[in-house]
Amino acid sequence: MFGRKKTAPKPKKEPEVAIEATPELPEATSEVVSETIAEPPVLEQHSKPDVRILYEKTSALFANRFIANAGGGQIILDFSTGLISDHGSGSHILPIQERVAMTPQTAQNLITTLHQILSPPSSETE
Repeated sequence: MFGRKKTAPKPKKEPEVAIEATPELPEATSEVVSETIAEPPVLEQHSKPDVRILYEKTSALFANRFIANAGGGQIILDFSTGLISDHGSGSHILPIQERVAMTPQTAQNLITTLHQILSPPSSETE
């Protein structure tokens, strides 16, 4: 009980920091400024755009079966690896692993591309 009196610790001296004055901002005005906005420049049309391909998904599915449907201005392709047979019940199941939807124009481009790939190369004779 009788002992030394506890005193509060002396506060630590804070380091001095130099504060620079900031320039004052101009006062706001209510003037209306009219500017002429130039038309955006017309971009040159190139026969082939510079496009890089970025594969977001690199897994591949070997599709043995597909179902094609059309409606509402779109073509829908459902892809399956093939039938699964249930020998006990005698039924078959076609599981769909992937679905792709596209416009009719994109579907036509796909048909054209597949036709070019599957056509035998033409032999040029002179």
